[in-house]
Amino acid sequence: MGFAGFWIRFAALFIDGIVLSLSVVVLGWILNVVIGNSLDNVSVNTLSLIGQVMGFILFILYFALMESSSKQGSVGKMALGIKVVDKNGQKISFGRAILRNIVKMLSLRFWFVLVVSIVLVVIIKEKKSIHDKLVGTAVVRV
Repeated sequence: MGFAGFWIRFAALFIDGIVLSLSVVVLGWILNVVIGNSLDNVSVNTLSLIGQVMGFILFILYFALMESSSKQGSVGKMALGIKVVDKNGQKISFGRAILRNIVKMLSLRFWFVLVVSIVLVVIIKEKKSIHDKLVGTAVVRV
């Protein structure tokens, strides 16, 4: 079981981005049909904020539920034969998966942290990004 490098992790995230985007479109359509007409007096800024919060929650839950499952990885990770493990090579808990993905989401929001994460995955032997180092996880090839 070797560590998964940058490009395979990037490709998995790209696949997951497609899955999440489709989910957001379907969820947005459902919400628009179900409650859209009752929100006539809500501002665009409020709707935007609601959308961002829902997107954050969807992102965290998607990855945390998938990575803490018996599959140990998201759709993208499963498609490319990689999974998330703890320091002993075992399945991670839901709590650790939540923490891992909150830190990952924050690192995606701040370009400097993102660059450091990418550099770490590229240069260190264990291919661990900042979120993996902080929560004691690794992404490995199956």
